[in-house]
Amino acid sequence: MEISTIVMVHRAAAQAIGTTFAGVPMPVWYAAAIALGTLSGLGPMWAARRARRRAGAYPMGPPGPGFPPGAVPYPPISKRIFLSYRRADSQDVAGRLFEALWPRFGPQNVFIDVDSVRPGRDFVDAMLEAVESVDVVIAVIGRSWLSSTDSDGRRRLDDPHDSVRLEVETALRLGKQVIPVLVGGAGMPRAEELPAALAPLARRNAIGLSHTTFRGDLERLVVAIVTP
Repeated sequence: MEISTIVMVHRAAAQAIGTTFAGVPMPVWYAAAIALGTLSGLGPMWAARRARRRAGAYPMGPPGPGFPPGAVPYPPISKRIFLSYRRADSQDVAGRLFEALWPRFGPQNVFIDVDSVRPGRDFVDAMLEAVESVDVVIAVIGRSWLSSTDSDGRRRLDDPHDSVRLEVETALRLGKQVIPVLVGGAGMPRAEELPAALAPLARRNAIGLSHTTFRGDLERLVVAIVTP
């Protein structure tokens, strides 16, 4: 609410209270008028905010300063999302991204390994079934995503049974929307650095995600997810 509007409310309240409390010292009733005017002026604003929250307009809170113009506070359509990441490479960022996405799309529509696979279930089978069921696969790529090695010193992406490779490879083969999200200052892998089955990933437009610009980067990612 603009300051000028609140001042007008204060004045109207002061006049009303002034006629009611004739003979009361002005500082007393004017202070009461300010309190009443502020509450009556802010009441509609608070009610509107509560209504927006109940409607799901801003599940993470209303946009603050620096909210990107044209950003989508809440997706107009439902999308199912799978988060692919390598634990040793970007576990913390993937967890933060999951916590930011599920209030917007619903916990049943955002899949991540630690929360989406029940105990005793075959991990790889569960992840591949999830990839097949979603609309969008987010490939979280950190600095060691490309070069990570196993206990024998072999690059993990060169292993046809590597779970991260299988997730991204399956998504590409099925024609899913695959969005590379670069974290920790990582660069986009080049096609020649990837196994042949993952080479198409190099042509996908990526989004950077930084700790210092997380909210703005997140909104760009949401727009990319919900835009047909």
